[in-house]
Amino acid sequence: MINEMNGILKGFTVTQIGFIVKDIDLAAEKFSKLTGMEVAARSDTADSDTGAWKYRGRPLGGGMRNLAFRFGNVEVEYIQPYPGDNAWNEYLETHGEGIHHIAFEVKDLHRVACELEKAGYQRVQEGEFEGGRFAYFDTVEDIKTSLELLEFDD
Repeated sequence: MINEMNGILKGFTVTQIGFIVKDIDLAAEKFSKLTGMEVAARSDTADSDTGAWKYRGRPLGGGMRNLAFRFGNVEVEYIQPYPGDNAWNEYLETHGEGIHHIAFEVKDLHRVACELEKAGYQRVQEGEFEGGRFAYFDTVEDIKTSLELLEFDD
């Protein structure tokens, strides 16, 4: 599939590297000690926050806890999934803890997502949040991690 991409993401910026973990507090504490950065504020995304989000075309099951450390223009995000049907638990069950995604900030997420789908990549999860939207794609076979598209309203 990667041969069909032809620079779909050319010109967009990598904005995040996301990790799936079983214990977000422990992971954040260890990362904080390693980097000397304070532990970032954690947010809890409950089912009520993800009501319109989709996982493999169906309503998302379960939310997540997350936090991010910022290094210039790139975030290191930690996600601890709640039980339920979602991309985070799928990754944890299939691969264990580790790098879940690389996120690119894009303009016109819909257009870029359609190009990725035409290239053969399946949209795994998507949703809107205050100030923007996201979509995860299954690119693990080709680039060894998932790809996230992020679009912000501003």
